[in-house]
Order: sequence, then structure tokens, then C-alpha cells
Amino acid sequence: MPEKEIKITFGIQESHINRIEELAAYWDNARENDEKEILKDGWIKYDRSFWIKLGEEFGWEPLTLALYYFKNKDKS
Repeated sequence: MPEKEIKITFGIQESHINRIEELAAYWDNARENDEKEILKDGWIKYDRSFWIKLGEEFGWEPLTLALYYFKNKDKS
């Protein structure tokens, strides 16, 4: 569809991955010093509410988004 300049993409995009990493870094930095011993870096990526919020932001089902993210991270 070049005449309409419409671009259709499938799967997780680099912009999605960057946003996920950005929010994960935010939550890692938000921990208190005593929480850093309990909650390791990237802990938020295993929290259901994190994926629900991102799913709403991206218009994805949360579980699908999480699966695509972890599949992509496994490849790289």
C-alpha cells in the first residue's frame, strides 16, 4: 500500500522493547536500599500488573506481549 503510505507490522517492535526496558529500569531505580537485596534487577518483568498496564498502552493482550518480549530476549 505505498500510495497511502501505510505500514503494517506484526509482532513486537523495537519501540515496544525500548518502552518495556525503560519502565523496568524506572522500577529498578524506585527500590529502596533494603528492597534491592530482595527484589533483583528486572523483578517487575515478572509482575502481572506490569504487563497489564503495558498491554493497555500498546493495545495488546498482556500475556501475548510478555510472551513475545521474553521470546525476543531469548533470541538476543
